[in-house]
Amino acid sequence: MKKEEIALASKKYFISFVLTAMLLTSIPAQGGAAAATALVLDSSVKYAGDAVNMSGTSSFNEVVVKVVRPDGTILYMNIVKVTQGKYQDHFTLPADAASGIYTVITGQGSTDDSVANSTFTVKSKSDGGGHETPGSGPSGSGSGSDSIPSKPPVVDHSLPSVIVTDKSITTAIPTTAMSSTKVKENGTVISNVTVDQGALTRAFQALNGYANEKGKDLIIAMTVPRETGGTKIELPVPALMEGQRVAPTAMLSIQAGVQAIEMPIQAVDVPQLEKSLGAAASDLMLVVSTQSLPGLFTPSERQEMTSVGTVLLSDPAAYSVFVAAKGKQAKLDRFDDRLVRQTLTLSSKVDARSVTIVAIDPKTHELRFVPAVFQTTADGGTIATFKGRPEQLYMLISSRRTFADTAGHWAQSAIEHLASKQIVHGNEQLMFNPSGQITRAEFTALLVRSLGVQSSSTQPYAFKDVQVGDWYADAVQTASALGLVDGLKDGRFQPQAPVTREQMAVMMDRALKHLHARPQASQLDLSNRYDDMSDISGWAKDAMEMLVEEKLIKGVSAERIAPKRATTRAEAVLHLERFLQYAKLIQG
Repeated sequence: MKKEEIALASKKYFISFVLTAMLLTSIPAQGGAAAATALVLDSSVKYAGDAVNMSGTSSFNEVVVKVVRPDGTILYMNIVKVTQGKYQDHFTLPADAASGIYTVITGQGSTDDSVANSTFTVKSKSDGGGHETPGSGPSGSGSGSDSIPSKPPVVDHSLPSVIVTDKSITTAIPTTAMSSTKVKENGTVISNVTVDQGALTRAFQALNGYANEKGKDLIIAMTVPRETGGTKIELPVPALMEGQRVAPTAMLSIQAGVQAIEMPIQAVDVPQLEKSLGAAASDLMLVVSTQSLPGLFTPSERQEMTSVGTVLLSDPAAYSVFVAAKGKQAKLDRFDDRLVRQTLTLSSKVDARSVTIVAIDPKTHELRFVPAVFQTTADGGTIATFKGRPEQLYMLISSRRTFADTAGHWAQSAIEHLASKQIVHGNEQLMFNPSGQITRAEFTALLVRSLGVQSSSTQPYAFKDVQVGDWYADAVQTASALGLVDGLKDGRFQPQAPVTREQMAVMMDRALKHLHARPQASQLDLSNRYDDMSDISGWAKDAMEMLVEEKLIKGVSAERIAPKRATTRAEAVLHLERFLQYAKLIQG
């Protein structure tokens, strides 16, 4: 990996749009033929505020249930367990549900027999002699610098309903409890949304009775309007203080268009914020801002990405969090070292091997791999779930990389897989050199990229033979800070020395510890498997045993593990692919 190579570069439940809980796990479909799904609704006519009961049969283990409003937006989504071939679910229509035809879709995938759908009609109460319920959500039209306010929030003193699964406990802020205004910031129109303090307080109070349930996430979910430039959401801090009192582990889950974030309310240190802003808690407002930067890349940058097979599937997007009072702002320090769950949504299905979430360097615009999970929705869309930091730009890309010298190679699939993830690169001639030996510096750089961490050199370099300006210096320094690598007793790292199989094993073992993904101590005795086990260094024995037992590393033959043999570039990539899949940093 030369300097120029770098330059080239739940199980049960989710609520995607309305409830927005970003707790996605894969839904395993059963093998064999496509599974049949059927759906029955309890009534074809409903009114705002009515309960909607759904039931049916399916040969899947779980089905996705989605309800679509007349305007095509998603009102409700859930993953429901199928027991003995049957499933059932229910939800309550909002008090401001718009009149019209609603579509219910259940199942998995998109084939006719794996997905069932049905419709029901929501009628206004005026049809039965009452008054018509207002349309849903904030409204407004036009653009430019004029502010266009929505209707004021509707005051509702009742506690909202709570949805409980074996993974999550969720309540939602209704659109009627938000006021929205279109404003122009930095030349771009955004939505400025303010959440009613009383509604937010009651949402936390609704979770109070569940605060002691272990192993379940408490979620306050909200779906907010979004304009081209993004959304700014204002949440009164006094309501968050009540949440910290009655449901201290609760998280805010905010969906704004295709972008969503989930953050813990414990990160809001009210006494510290009062002191730094010189304001009382009653004056504090938590501001969560999401933004898109469609014009970030120049035409030449886009052309360069296209030339190496990279396609942008979403605009660069970021979020920021701060507290405001009396014209002053303060960032939340507790978010600086915290990874916050995020999602990006696409309307189409993608190939998880070629699609990747990437972080964007704000200065160089270089792309960095970010571990992510991709979930296919019932309507054939995709939700990418990952963890990221405030103000860091992320986007979704598709990339299919090939190299002239890997066609037909035994490691071709692994090499192209990790190349599409922006982890491995070739040279300027689009060659990979799979049989060449990989150095300690090169493997360290690959491992750091595989973890999705940003290389940093804020501290003095740990090794005397790693110098400022070396292309691998930041990666080696980051790996040292994470405890992934050691040097020799004389303080050298030997960056240009070939990495041996046992050195590679120890580095991957330490990476699993860093990820808290390492299994318990191995019970495998390699002396019963390989003739050359005595060649394994004492410091590498535990790592080699664990990786062999977990099938992350294999012998070079039935009799030999070859611990001190130099590793080729192809072997290194194959082992990293196994490592990434084992640690659930990529999908198969």
